[in-house]
Amino acid sequence: MNQQDKLKVLVAVDGTGRCLKTIHYLRAVRSLRKMHVVLFNVFSSVPDAYWDLEKEPASVKMVSHVRAWEATQRQAMQNYLEKCKRILMEAGFEPSAIEKRIHHRVKGVARDILEEVRKGGYEAVVLRRRGAAKIRQLIMGSVATKLVEGLSFLPVIIAGQLTVGNRLLIGVDGSTGSMRAVAFAGRMMAGSDAHFRLVRVIRDSIADDSEDTATDPDLLEEIRRDVDTVFEKATEILTGHGHERGRIETHLITGTTSRAASLAREAEEHHCDTIVVGRRGLSRVEDFFIGRVSNKVIQVARKHTIWVVT
Repeated sequence: MNQQDKLKVLVAVDGTGRCLKTIHYLRAVRSLRKMHVVLFNVFSSVPDAYWDLEKEPASVKMVSHVRAWEATQRQAMQNYLEKCKRILMEAGFEPSAIEKRIHHRVKGVARDILEEVRKGGYEAVVLRRRGAAKIRQLIMGSVATKLVEGLSFLPVIIAGQLTVGNRLLIGVDGSTGSMRAVAFAGRMMAGSDAHFRLVRVIRDSIADDSEDTATDPDLLEEIRRDVDTVFEKATEILTGHGHERGRIETHLITGTTSRAASLAREAEEHHCDTIVVGRRGLSRVEDFFIGRVSNKVIQVARKHTIWVVT
């Protein structure tokens, strides 16, 4: 594949051991080796205003120590990025397709990443739920939360803890968003032996987490009749990317009050390491950064890798 034809992804790295697991995730997914990867770090250097202390004779020694600290931190990050690159190269990534970039923090970690993504021609952003702050009570760190909310225009891959087995569960509901999720998964996993489980969840009662307002019995029955059409459309999208029908399963879930919980439970029961959802489903309210179902899938499927597709 020509270098210019490679899909470009930004991988947010912060220099922690936890983030290093994200690199091992990329290494484990063979189909991602065709990507152009940008290892992007937002480096928090000492504010420029601090160097005004150099004008104060009593502060010269302290400023010297701070300069040395900053240089040490920068070198440590360069070493970390080089380590990440070596891991990817050992997995089969082309050296020329791995770019290391240290970016001086300007507006904030999340905002600087968002600005880079908007101008960088990326296909997706890869990140981890939590970085340096390992507060176990938090499902996602503040930076990850801001990125998932802010990246309303691009797919987000949230690397999980489960061993990669190339088994993907895709939530489908017939909406344009869910079909884009199918297409994204098919394209990203092209050339692999991935197995796909297409799941349609229909509520039989009103639930707060649903974006599907089909609660009328007659309308529910109509949706059930259309399920096969939705599954066939999704299957055709996947086969169009070279995936065999024999590796595509479909399943309908009814009688549930939580679509997000049903998807997470289905993924666990069928050993799917990755859950793919559209950012917004049948209800595409533009005021929401992220749909309620996709957001709750992130919350309940804590160990799974989650792909949120715009």
